[in-house]
Amino acid sequence: MSVGGLIRDLRASRGWSQGHLALMLCEESGRPTLTHEDVSRWERGKVIPSRAWLEAIARLTGVSSDVLTAEARLDRVRSRDFLSLAALTAAHGSLAADMAASVAGRDAEALKTVQTTHGCDMVVASLVDSPGVVQLRRWMFDGSEPVLRVNAAGILAKLPGQDSAADVARVLQHDDEARDLYMTAVLSRVCAMDWTDAARLAADPLSLPERASFLRDWPLRSLTRRTPERDGAQPASSRISRHSFARVPPMHVIEVRNAELLETLTREAKDRGIASGAVVSLIGAVDSFTVSTMPADDATKDTLTDYALPAELSGTGEITDGAVHVHAVMAVEGDRAIAGHVHRANVGTWFVRAYVLPS
Repeated sequence: MSVGGLIRDLRASRGWSQGHLALMLCEESGRPTLTHEDVSRWERGKVIPSRAWLEAIARLTGVSSDVLTAEARLDRVRSRDFLSLAALTAAHGSLAADMAASVAGRDAEALKTVQTTHGCDMVVASLVDSPGVVQLRRWMFDGSEPVLRVNAAGILAKLPGQDSAADVARVLQHDDEARDLYMTAVLSRVCAMDWTDAARLAADPLSLPERASFLRDWPLRSLTRRTPERDGAQPASSRISRHSFARVPPMHVIEVRNAELLETLTREAKDRGIASGAVVSLIGAVDSFTVSTMPADDATKDTLTDYALPAELSGTGEITDGAVHVHAVMAVEGDRAIAGHVHRANVGTWFVRAYVLPS
């Protein structure tokens, strides 16, 4: 129920006229400015009462002010949604109507021709009926052209209630062509990017130079504009470093076969120019290994133990000043696990893969 409808019901149940309610609210609030016309506008949804009037109504009727405030908040959201959709309809009405008619007629040609905009999708989503939603789902999953699939996904993503959101996400996760088109549109609209740059970035996030203009300027400009300064806080532009938007370094996958693990990782890291970084994960199997642990009475010493038996390996580590350090768990026969700092590991029968992220 709207807040206006709630006020009307509260008034009518007590036998009050609009004028009588206005008079009592003036007395309750100490503000002799309210008239029966104002109450009428509230009840017809033309005007949403201010918080002060809502609290006065709550005191007069015994209804929680939280209930009235919550209904007023919902009314404001509905009003904004209506006005937003009305503005979008004015801008995209003709094209959106053609698209909606195509959906209703099961004619995919219009949606194959050009990728629709966010605003157009919003209007079409407000026009399609249940059979149209079913048709859009068919095109999203099985459309012959990527533009058709992405247009269908874009419209479904904007349906009220978000009932199709999970399916849209699932399709975009597996449909590379549709995902690239979808991300191109999002990047172009949200980041104010040139469509060509947006398409390149969607297809390959590392394809643009580190100092591309949108990376250098847009994030700082947006954060500065949207983040209000608080007492004692620095402006957003001074808190955010440009390096926050530099390229993320690529993950290196190093595979070791028929060699000693640490020597191979050290050599490969040097050849790839990795002086420091995280060994995010290691997985594989070794034929023999040496690990160190700490004596129970002295954490400053290492106790090295050689194991001449095969083991399943999993671990992590780091690279500092070119030196590779690995801590691993070795699973050996008898469901036993041996853990420690790896000093040697011979890989022969199988392999070990290391996933390295430079820093």
